[in-house]
Amino acid sequence: MLIDFHTHTFPDKLADKAVLKIAGDASIRHYTEGTNSSLLRSMDRAHVDMSVILPVVTNPSQCKTINKVAKDVTDRYFPRLLSFGGIHPDNEDYREILKDLAESGIKGIKLHSLYQEVAIDDIRNLRIIDCACELGLIVVIHAGKDLSFPGDSADPERISRMLDEVHPEKIVLAHMGSYVRWEEVYDLLCGR
Repeated sequence: MLIDFHTHTFPDKLADKAVLKIAGDASIRHYTEGTNSSLLRSMDRAHVDMSVILPVVTNPSQCKTINKVAKDVTDRYFPRLLSFGGIHPDNEDYREILKDLAESGIKGIKLHSLYQEVAIDDIRNLRIIDCACELGLIVVIHAGKDLSFPGDSADPERISRMLDEVHPEKIVLAHMGSYVRWEEVYDLLCGR
């Protein structure tokens, strides 16, 4: 079975705008329309059996809607599409949100410190990672630089501090541990 573990889609009415903005900010070409149906067509062309969708909550007020969409996508398209949930570090009811995701069958969450403007080793992310792990959720972290943003708030040093504090059991550091910081990944993260 071939699984694409890192995909993004948007509701049909938002997809055009979101894809154009992200592609424009990153100065990259996009290859799908950013919808579930365009992802499925792309999967068929590439002989991908399943894709995991990783939504990013960029504002605490988006959490409820994004997680409803994640549940609906998984209910409608599984086993082809499996959507993780999302949470923002400023969601004060993070325990209830994570518990609801776990109880509803969502397998994990995505954190993106650049889009969310909270460093990965900030206490707000540490408490979310810790709680998610207690609930058996997989935590996917955008690690390293992002083509759309200057700076890096999930670099290997910060990730190492996060690992020292939380000791997560199910964690995925996207982009080979830290995009364009691979020597530091080797020195600070490999084997952890």
